[in-house]
Amino acid sequence: MAMQRSRVLAIGRSSAYDADARRRQILRDIAEVEQDLKSAWRQLNETTDEDLIDSAIYMVKAAEIKYGALIRMLKNSS
Repeated sequence: MAMQRSRVLAIGRSSAYDADARRRQILRDIAEVEQDLKSAWRQLNETTDEDLIDSAIYMVKAAEIKYGALIRMLKNSS
């Protein structure tokens, strides 16, 4: 009986640890996307070639979408 109780407690701690680890990973991903977004905006502002401007616009949009998705994931992980 004690073995089952300790196993249940360990599983409960594991779930809390997993949720905390997932939240930390999301926060790291958000920080990475913020850097990607800054880089994409920098490229957009510094580029004069039309094709590279288009590419930078896509990079900004992709980073914004990813950022929004990560924020939603973070909110839902609470």
